[in-house]
Amino acid sequence: MDTIECFLNSLQKFSVEPGVYSIADGVTFGVRPLEGNDAVRLIDMHTDIAHRGAGLASETLRELCRLADEYDVTIWLKVEADDGLNAQALMDWYCRNGFLGDASEMKRAPVHRADLRTSKQIGIRRNTDGMQFDGPSEDVDSMSEI
Repeated sequence: MDTIECFLNSLQKFSVEPGVYSIADGVTFGVRPLEGNDAVRLIDMHTDIAHRGAGLASETLRELCRLADEYDVTIWLKVEADDGLNAQALMDWYCRNGFLGDASEMKRAPVHRADLRTSKQIGIRRNTDGMQFDGPSEDVDSMSEI
């Protein structure tokens, strides 16, 4: 079984219907494998209005990212605001959860403990515009691609 199959199998316990998952009550999402690499596209993440503000979407995204890290899978997404949500606020939320890019295309590469140590050593910090680098340029060049 390849990496993506293992990742998708790990999501089956959260399946509410084919291709739709729910880790926390009131939050649903879809995941579609991207051909040719160990990546998926997160699609249609939605929190019911009655469940907003309780941290359930954050809980869902953290668990999804933890599983992606475990199976070494990159997550791609496109920010699409609906139900009165602000696209910039959504993009900022995804950035706070490790995604880089802009509203048209965001990416979160798998994070491993060694990566966290390296990012602290070269002085990487996240902000609402993505990632800033305060360390040596040779380390930055290798990590700045999306």
